Amino acid sequence: MVAEGFFAEDLFHHAATPGFASAWRLLQLGDPEGAAFFAEGLEDGVALAQLRAAIAVAQGDLAAAGEILDAALAALSDSEEIADVSVQRGVIARERREFGAARDAFARAAALKPGRAATWAALARAERSRGDTTAARAVLDDALARHPGDADLHAASAAWYLGEKRYAEALAECDAVAACDASAAAHPFALANRGNALLGLRRFDAADATFAEAQAADPAMFEPVFGRAIVALDRGDLEAAEAGLARALEIRPRHRDAKLRRADALTRMSRH
Repeated sequence: MVAEGFFAEDLFHHAATPGFASAWRLLQLGDPEGAAFFAEGLEDGVALAQLRAAIAVAQGDLAAAGEILDAALAALSDSEEIADVSVQRGVIARERREFGAARDAFARAAALKPGRAATWAALARAERSRGDTTAARAVLDDALARHPGDADLHAASAAWYLGEKRYAEALAECDAVAACDASAAAHPFALANRGNALLGLRRFDAADATFAEAQAADPAMFEPVFGRAIVALDRGDLEAAEAGLARALEIRPRHRDAKLRRADALTRMSRH
């Protein structure tokens, strides 16, 4: 289990000692138990706390990772270290769906280290996850004024517009992602966002082609599978729609809209 964003390279304070180097190497090779062995006896400090938290994340124990980071934050005085560890603490809280705690952690990190654009994007997502869409938009507008060419911020802005069903603006932000960073625009999540914006604009052929790209990049991702099924349903291709919705429900068995739409497709095929 890996918490997205936790392992961003610019957040970690690696200690230049053989013990730390060996532990990190084993962690990168997928051996958290071996990394934990080398972590024993290393000198306390922010680098060790981050290492121990990273081991806990790799082991799937997010609660333990959060406790390690909380203890580290209580002992830190350097503002940059506090900002970096706060970002990691926010990621852990977000993964555990503790959105208020995530918002507080990202807000502290953004205040202490405003030059890191990814923190502002994470803060906006946390605000939106906790239901405050107005605050999320304010964060994004402020951050985009500070970092107008940041792909992650434009991607977060696209997601915000999609949530508000403002599809033309969402598509414009997807275009901005591509203008900033072609590799970011080719990420499956960015492609899925673009596909959803095109779907909302009823540009079905373009949406299907974009979802197909996203599906090829990540076959296990729900959004492009579901999106292509919706396009097929609109075209009247009920067999393809039903098969796509069945596949989508394999990925997310409790997705209500996918269940309803599959029921609709089956009914229209007289498979009552």
